Amino acid sequence: MSKTFIIPFLCISPFLFSCKSSSYHTDGKKYKFGLYLITGDKYYFNIITETSTKVSVMNKDMESNNHSEVGLIYEVVNSTSDSIQIKLTYDNLKFSLKNKDGEKEIDAANSGHTLNDQEKQLATVKGASMNITFNKKGDVLHITGGKENVDKLIATLNATSSTNQDQIREQFSKFIGDDFIRNYLGREFKLFPDTAVSVGDTWQMKSSLPAEINTDAVSKFTLDDFSDNLVLVESAAEINTDNKTSVMGNEVVMNMKGKQEGHFETDIVTGLLINGQSATSIEGNFQVMGKEVPVSIKVTKHISGKKM
Repeated sequence: MSKTFIIPFLCISPFLFSCKSSSYHTDGKKYKFGLYLITGDKYYFNIITETSTKVSVMNKDMESNNHSEVGLIYEVVNSTSDSIQIKLTYDNLKFSLKNKDGEKEIDAANSGHTLNDQEKQLATVKGASMNITFNKKGDVLHITGGKENVDKLIATLNATSSTNQDQIREQFSKFIGDDFIRNYLGREFKLFPDTAVSVGDTWQMKSSLPAEINTDAVSKFTLDDFSDNLVLVESAAEINTDNKTSVMGNEVVMNMKGKQEGHFETDIVTGLLINGQSATSIEGNFQVMGKEVPVSIKVTKHISGKKM
């Protein structure tokens, strides 16, 4: 009979670097991962995202490249045997866009001496916080503060009609509101299955794809190995979607195919992310007003974390 070992573990992201050195190897032992964080501890996570988009309109290719860097502070407000409450604070917000018209940068850190309205608006998010409560399985139980953050940002814009405000709220919620937590961070807190697993075991879970793609995929995860005090997992997903989505407030039909691959390594004792990377590549078309618009999207995401 194989033994089961309980390891305190909660993964912050399913896409991290992996390596191959291990003292565990395929010893047949099974490990059930759980959460172990201490009240009062703080951690800093940096998320860098690169997005390349190509759209063909009237046989002309239009390309754009986006770069974003977001720094998040996680403070463990309360940790019990049943749940954990984390205060998430936006610390660093930096974006850049490059297309045929040139390059534009927006940095919330410049708000004190900038004439750029967008930087001033972004500064309303810097320092904003949300409180998130998870159970030990990584499911999101409760969120407070997300809606307030979105409303604060909307208040800086000149959106007078309720329709415009609703459209803006829908977009911003994907990045700074409740949707961001439930569809991105929330799912990343639930990487492992509820059952014990050993090296070489695989399992499937629904994964959120980047907000630019706005869909989900079923990913296959594999417990690859252990290295010193790290657990290593690989992930892969095939993307095949044919559904409706919202683009700038307009409903369009999206037909996309592609794949996503990722790796992660986390500390076994605390469950904290060390660093990681994911790569998503899709292509297909959007159907807008009865016309097909070819599009291809590539997204890479790098995440690193450390104790403050």
